[in-house]
Amino acid sequence: MIAFGFGLILAITGITTLTDFIIMPNDSNMLLNHKILSYYDIIFTAAILSGGTSGIHQLSKVVKDSWMKS
Repeated sequence: MIAFGFGLILAITGITTLTDFIIMPNDSNMLLNHKILSYYDIIFTAAILSGGTSGIHQLSKVVKDSWMKS
């Protein structure tokens, strides 16, 4: 829980994983989607940071396996 709290603080300050790779248009209809994505990204980043390197390794393995299948 302490690691998740620390990861949450880092994610809120600007260290994110998903929103750096997704380009959202500047449309007013997409603003809500962008906010939802930002909140999801904060939780996701905190979970990855609290998992340590093993969590990051597992995530990268899942992504690599999905790319190999397609």
